[in-house]
Amino acid sequence: MYKSNLNLFLSNNELPSQEEIVSYFNSNKPKVSILCTCYNHAKYIESTIKGFLIQKSKFPFEIIIHDDASKDGSKDIIERFREKYPSLIKLIIQDENVYSKDKQAPLRNCLDSAEYDYIALCEGDDFWFDPEKLEKQMNVLLSHKDLSMVVAPGLVSESPFSKKKLHCYHGADSITFNNINSVLYQSNQFAPTASYLFKRSILNFLYSDAFSEMSITDLFIEIYAIRLGGIIYIPEIMSYYRLASFGSWSEKMRDGGTEALIEYYYSLYSLIDKDPYLRSLNWERKLAIISLSIALSFLKNKDYKGFKSYLTLSRFHHNFPQFKFRIIYMFSQTPSLLNILFTLLGRFK
Repeated sequence: MYKSNLNLFLSNNELPSQEEIVSYFNSNKPKVSILCTCYNHAKYIESTIKGFLIQKSKFPFEIIIHDDASKDGSKDIIERFREKYPSLIKLIIQDENVYSKDKQAPLRNCLDSAEYDYIALCEGDDFWFDPEKLEKQMNVLLSHKDLSMVVAPGLVSESPFSKKKLHCYHGADSITFNNINSVLYQSNQFAPTASYLFKRSILNFLYSDAFSEMSITDLFIEIYAIRLGGIIYIPEIMSYYRLASFGSWSEKMRDGGTEALIEYYYSLYSLIDKDPYLRSLNWERKLAIISLSIALSFLKNKDYKGFKSYLTLSRFHHNFPQFKFRIIYMFSQTPSLLNILFTLLGRFK
């Protein structure tokens, strides 16, 4: 089913009018604020906005787009859409980049402008391709009133026209997650950000002073969604994550973003230390994965001293028994050979 939705999305450039979109709304239904942060996403933002506008939803929604002083024409594209959909799209335009001063500012500014009790996220380089994404997720969340968040798997690749992989797929059945280890034991992200739909109270909690230093909030949205009710996963593939787009986290990592990973590790460590609830959780596997990623980034850059140092740190946190980790451990004293092996296997691509 998702393939036909994706193919239709990619091939059809016709969009419903504002009147057509609003005609589906039921004013008695809970309402959703879609928050979208954009910076130099001119190549992608049209697809992102298109994914919002194709939604056929009884649940009224608003679209809030924060452009963080883009220099590539993103603002012009967004403003063109706002002119056509003035009652649906709110635009926050910055004259200077606020993320560089406060990493929380773009999303927090969106939240401050949001009027509704449910939040959906989609960054300006990702997109939704299922026209019933909001409808399906809201129906699921409202039928499980004790839960606070619904997520779904997605697709990932560098281009929607290239070979795609399933992203954050947890099986073919719906699953409810109330155990925090479901999130912390994941090697990568638990769920795609573009699949998030959750109660606004989660972000209200996270944007307290205690969390102001953290640059990547996805992990904490998931953690506190479980703490504040729970997460339900539905096996509906409805969103697309663009790997290594300009300015994205994955681009920084692909380009050997060792410094970004190190900053993430130590800011995470500092934040855990400040919050009693976070201190009560078992972070060892997550910290081991992050420090191992740092080690492999050093390895890619042939900084073998840095590789050994962070591999030791990773093993201090947790020794992974899987074969792929044991291979890395086996070459810990001969990193140049491991570098050659990884290069031959294409592991650095």
